[in-house]
Amino acid sequence: MKSMKLRKVIKGMLAFLFVLTGFFTFSDFKVNAASYDDQVNVRLVVPETFKLTPTGSYRLVNVDNGRSVDYRGSLEFRYSRTSNAIGVRSDLNNSYIYSGRGFRLEERTPSSGNSVVVNQVRVAGAASYTRNTYRGSMSVTVNANDRRPRLHNELDIEDYLKGVVPREAIASWPIEA
Repeated sequence: MKSMKLRKVIKGMLAFLFVLTGFFTFSDFKVNAASYDDQVNVRLVVPETFKLTPTGSYRLVNVDNGRSVDYRGSLEFRYSRTSNAIGVRSDLNNSYIYSGRGFRLEERTPSSGNSVVVNQVRVAGAASYTRNTYRGSMSVTVNANDRRPRLHNELDIEDYLKGVVPREAIASWPIEA
């Protein structure tokens, strides 16, 4: 009788361990980066050297090795033609850290308090670079064809529309427009 109960307990424990093992095996443990339900990816045109100033909860990741890079304040990015890599430095360190695949400035969690100021970006229809504020995460990569940095703004479609609609819709238009 005791051996029957012991077998049931052992079987129950084994079943629990298998379920637990499966949970940890197939779970995504990347909890530091925001994920967006309906992601929009917008390419931004920037010069060879530009700055990003994040406000809110962000982390900077070197895409080459997946490691976080410590920073404080503004981040200055520049493209190195000799190494065909992206360099970044912040107010925390005076020297550049280079990455052949680029960097990601990731929102830790989506929040209306998170934003990134790009000090030089060319917006549609503009002849020169201007300063602009964006929501969401940013990725800075190397464009091998142009041999220049490529900046992408990655965000949820709702946040994208919050930024675009007020600039493109006229207040006097009817609500159906």
